[in-house]
Amino acid sequence: MIQDVMKASVVIKKDGDGYLARVEGHQNLFAFAYLEKDALIELKNVIEMIMNYHIEQVTMRELSEILGNK
Repeated sequence: MIQDVMKASVVIKKDGDGYLARVEGHQNLFAFAYLEKDALIELKNVIEMIMNYHIEQVTMRELSEILGNK
């Protein structure tokens, strides 16, 4: 199950003067750069930022529950 979540198709297409990298099936996971390699690096950064945001939200919710501030 978790392996299925970890698999994703990354699509990189020429877009104007650069490249657009996106995760197929996830409209908000995309990044643009002038080099194909840099678009992929930027997409990795976007994914990490979103993951960190969600981890922070879960942590804050758990802390709130521990402190009794449901």
